[in-house]
Amino acid sequence: MEFAQSINGSDSAAIQAGMNCEILDILYIRSNGEIPCNCSFGEQVNLDWAKSDADWDIDKVFYNSRFQHIRDSFKNGEMPWKECADCAFLNKDEPVRDLISQKRITKVHLEPSLACKLRCPGCSRVDQAKTRLSPFFMEPAIWERVLSSLSEKGYSVDLFFYCGQGEPINNPKFNELVQITNKYFPDTEQAVNTNGNHDYPSTIGRLGKDRPDLFIVSIDGLYQESYEKYRVRGNVEQALKFMEDAKSPDNPHPPVVEWKYILFKYNDSDEEIIGAQRKALELGVDRIQFVLTHTPEKSRKYTVENYHELPIISDIAYAQTTVQGLSHSIRGEQKSAQPQEIAPNANANIRVANFFFMKSGLMSIYGFVSNNATTAADRVSLELNGDPIGEIEIDPESKKTDNFFSLATQRPFDGERHKNLRVRLHANGQELAYSDFQYEFTDEANSRNVNPY
Repeated sequence: MEFAQSINGSDSAAIQAGMNCEILDILYIRSNGEIPCNCSFGEQVNLDWAKSDADWDIDKVFYNSRFQHIRDSFKNGEMPWKECADCAFLNKDEPVRDLISQKRITKVHLEPSLACKLRCPGCSRVDQAKTRLSPFFMEPAIWERVLSSLSEKGYSVDLFFYCGQGEPINNPKFNELVQITNKYFPDTEQAVNTNGNHDYPSTIGRLGKDRPDLFIVSIDGLYQESYEKYRVRGNVEQALKFMEDAKSPDNPHPPVVEWKYILFKYNDSDEEIIGAQRKALELGVDRIQFVLTHTPEKSRKYTVENYHELPIISDIAYAQTTVQGLSHSIRGEQKSAQPQEIAPNANANIRVANFFFMKSGLMSIYGFVSNNATTAADRVSLELNGDPIGEIEIDPESKKTDNFFSLATQRPFDGERHKNLRVRLHANGQELAYSDFQYEFTDEANSRNVNPY
C-alpha cells in the first residue's frame, strides 16, 4: 500500500531508480516468529526470525544481508528473488522507496495463529500447517520483544494488522497480544481480519476500551447455503452475531466493524447483495465491502469490467478488488500537498494514502487524519476539482494518532491528467482544517495493493 507522501508532499526515502515493493515499508511476522518477505509469493522467502531473547534487535533484522540484498536489487532494477516474478506486490516501474530507513513502518502485519476451524478452499493454511515449523500460535514473549525493540529504536508505526493464514482470535492469548501492542504503541490503530465465528462478549469484549479499533469480518453470503460453500464449517449466524454484539448499544466500547463480502458465483445474486446491505444497516455495521476475487469460484456476473453495476443501495457499501485485479486501475501520483488550518490550534494532520480509478468506473480514495486540539474531529469531507464527492464520519472519541478514512464511489476516469483533491476536517459542524492535494494521472495500469488491510 502506498503512503508515499506526507502532508508536506516530501518523501526523502524515495530513490528515483529501479523497481519497488512494500517490503521496505512493512514488517510481517508469522505465528512461529518467521519474518517472511511478504504475504503473497514472498512468504516462500524467509528474511529472519523474531525471538524473545533479550539481545534480539529489530535493526539487526532490517539491516541484515537479506534485507540489504532487497535494497541493492531494487536499486539496480532487479528482482531480489525468483518468487518476485509471481508476487502481487512487485511494482516494476516504481521508484525504490525505503521508509524503514527513515524509522517509519506503514504496517506491522502479525499472524497471531495458524489454527482455524474453517476449511476455505482458497486458503493454503492446511498445506502450510504440514510443512511450517511450530509453534502455530504467536507467543506473547516474542511479540513483546519485537515491540519493545521497535519502541527502543524509535520506529513509528502507522498500523498494526492481525491477519494471516489462520484465524487470529483462535490464539488463546490473542487479547494479551493486543494489550502488549497498547503498552508500547497506545496511539497506533489496530485492525483484525477475522471470520467472526466467535462469541464477541467472551473474547474481544473482555478487552473493554483496549480492544482493537477495527474488525474486518469475512462473511461471504447472507445465507448459510451460499456462505458455507466457501466458508466450509463456518456458521453465518454466528458470524453475523459477532458483528451485532460488537456494535451493540450495550457494548460501551464498540469498534469500527467492516463486513467483507467476497463475490463468488454462488453468492452474487442481486437479491443477496441487497439483502446483505440491509442486514449491515440493521446490525449497525460501519461499512460493507463487496470484493471481486481472482479465484476459480469468482463471480462471473460481476467483474472488474462491470462491477460499477453492483446494486449498491447504501452509503456504507462499496466495491473493492483483490490486488490481482488492479491491473485495471489508473493510480494518481501525488505531486504536492498544501495544508491550511481554519480553527486556532487545530493541530491537524491530513494525509491521502492512495487515489485511483478502476477502469470499470470506480473511484477510490483513502488516507488518514488526526488532530490534537481540544475539540476532536468527527467528519471528513472531500472535493474533487471543486465539486463535493463525499463525506465520512470518524470517531471523535478515538485517541489514535491516525483515523483511517476511505471513499469509494462510481465516477469513471475522465481522461483529465491533473486533478485537485481537497480534504476537509470538521468537528461539531465547524471546519478545523483542510489540505489541497495535487495529483497527476497516467494511463499506465498499476498493480499496487490499495487495501491497507
